[in-house]
Amino acid sequence: MESFSKFASRFEKNLNLNRSIQGRDNSDRLRAEREYERRRLEKNQVNIEQIKEVVTDSNSDQLDAIQDLFYDERVDREASGKELLRAVDNNQKLLNKNFRLLSDMKDGLDSDDGLDLRELSEANKEEILKAVFSNGDLLKQVLDNTDLLKTLKEELIDKKVEEEKEKEDNAFDKASAEKAFIDLEDHVHKENVKCYRNVQAAMEEMDEKSFGRLKKGMDTLKGLLIAAVVLGAANLIFIICQYLHLI
Repeated sequence: MESFSKFASRFEKNLNLNRSIQGRDNSDRLRAEREYERRRLEKNQVNIEQIKEVVTDSNSDQLDAIQDLFYDERVDREASGKELLRAVDNNQKLLNKNFRLLSDMKDGLDSDDGLDLRELSEANKEEILKAVFSNGDLLKQVLDNTDLLKTLKEELIDKKVEEEKEKEDNAFDKASAEKAFIDLEDHVHKENVKCYRNVQAAMEEMDEKSFGRLKKGMDTLKGLLIAAVVLGAANLIFIICQYLHLI
């Protein structure tokens, strides 16, 4: 009976000891599980922060790329526009200079130079006649010498012919200058229209090229953004599944 009591007492002690050890083991296991969960949550939080940082950096880089693209396009357009306007301005200055020169020529031809030439020729003839009739010996010599009279007559006729020819040449030059003036006016107008159309066509072509490059860049950025969003969403789903012990 005493042996049974000792055995029961020893059994009870062992049982209590086992319970104590089991309780400590359970406590340690719970503490270890809690520590594991805490570390896993911290790791997931770090991953989430990293994803947010990557998405933020990606968006910032994309915005910077778009701004740089717009800025480069604007600078190219401004430079090309300035070059075109400078060329048009130089062409216009040259045309205006030629226009002024022809205007001066036209104004000079508008003056009645032919009248002055006729008056000069009449004065010369009067001087010749006065010189002849005021000198009796010379008059007698002229009347006696038909050859001299004939020569003087021919010279007067030739001089008259030269005056008429010079008058016709002056009239021809005036008509040619007026025609050249009208042609230059038409040329100036056509050149201005051509320059305007060239500038307009160049600007339209530049706008089309700029829009095409911008659209291509936007498509590329759009694809990168979609890929970044898909990867971020996949990573976020993976983290959630880990947190819920689905993986």
